[in-house]
Amino acid sequence: MLQVIKSNRGGVLVVVLMVIMVLGILVPTGFTMYNKLFLNETRLIHQKQAVNLAVSAMETFERQDQLEKVSYLVSNLHVPSAPMVITQPSGQLDLYQYALDKEGKQLSKDKLTRYIGEYTVVVKGVSGDKNHNHQKDPGERFYAEHEMTVVETAGKAEVLIEKKENGKVVDTIWLTFREFLDRYNQANGKSKDECKENNGSKKGKKKDDDDECDEENEGNLIDGDVTVFGVGGDEFNEEDNLILEATGSLTFKGVFTITTKSNGNSKIQLTSQKGDIIIEKTTMQSTGNSSHSDMVIQTPKGNIEVTDSTIESNRGIYILAGFKYEETLGVPVPVSPGRNIKILNSEIGALKKTKKIPVLTQASGSLIKN
Repeated sequence: MLQVIKSNRGGVLVVVLMVIMVLGILVPTGFTMYNKLFLNETRLIHQKQAVNLAVSAMETFERQDQLEKVSYLVSNLHVPSAPMVITQPSGQLDLYQYALDKEGKQLSKDKLTRYIGEYTVVVKGVSGDKNHNHQKDPGERFYAEHEMTVVETAGKAEVLIEKKENGKVVDTIWLTFREFLDRYNQANGKSKDECKENNGSKKGKKKDDDDECDEENEGNLIDGDVTVFGVGGDEFNEEDNLILEATGSLTFKGVFTITTKSNGNSKIQLTSQKGDIIIEKTTMQSTGNSSHSDMVIQTPKGNIEVTDSTIESNRGIYILAGFKYEETLGVPVPVSPGRNIKILNSEIGALKKTKKIPVLTQASGSLIKN
């Protein structure tokens, strides 16, 4: 009778061979997948670094005060030929930050300082650029870049008007210096008293569209605090007359010159009804020669500070804190006590150095001159 002999010998070997065969199939595939994941993750890290660097740099620029954007950019220019290199454990990052003019040409520091008009700020973050030439070359498999742009304007003196209620800013207006003067220079229209007289005589009559004494610009009184500043370096502004009156503070801040045109009746008169007057790094020149051409800088209820500035006139100069200049009498009239004047590193006197003119700095509080 035939006997069948069974044995488990060799079964284990077969199982081992099968496992080895399966591993031989899976391991290369798994290694390839892992390698791809690793490379993708590394590439993603470089992309994130480039994006984060560009976004951070742009946000820092945008946080600058409008007065400081040009000077900040001049101090932090990183042009294509000389990026800012940042070393990190994962490698080096390059930051590019520069400005282009309207025609797309790169602005140097000197040109940017004097530039007037629209300019484009370019911010670019780059990761994985071994030779720092802001382009992908052979061997730079993880090269990544992220570019951001924003259009800004550098012009002649700019103006910020802030309307406040209970000490809080409730409205802001940005104007070019020319727009500001066209709207608020009282020399361009009728005085406040003339408007009142005309409006009183027009009762029952319809106002014309071109009426200089409409409600919006009645007397050209500025409602709020005013800051006039220079952007883009030295600026020169020539006016027939400059007569400004604000309910709040008047601040002139920047490197620029305001002068009246050479004619007999031109004058400069600045009035803050309830705020301070601050003049910093500014030249004001009144060229008029008539009896009504005195330069008057006055704040009946505030303080005055003049720093690193030049104030010149062909006639008299009145700088008054706590007083108001009475033009018909030609004398200052006291309004409120305890108002101060501080004049530091500034020149105040005759436009022509050989001429002597009356200069009156009068404060109802303290008077400090250096």
